[in-house]
Amino acid sequence: MTSYRVIARRAGEWWALEVPDLPGVFSQAKRLDKADEAAREAIAVTSTSKPRTSR
Repeated sequence: MTSYRVIARRAGEWWALEVPDLPGVFSQAKRLDKADEAAREAIAVTSTSKPRTSR
């Protein structure tokens, strides 16, 4: 299993989440106790998506 560091910053009423080791992976959570789940989902989406090829 791979581990990633997630940075959580308060942004108004939300928590902004950033995964520095994965450029472009960001998420947000309304409550800090939901940040882990939101970050995991963002990581999963980007790691399972495949780049599109032009034809």
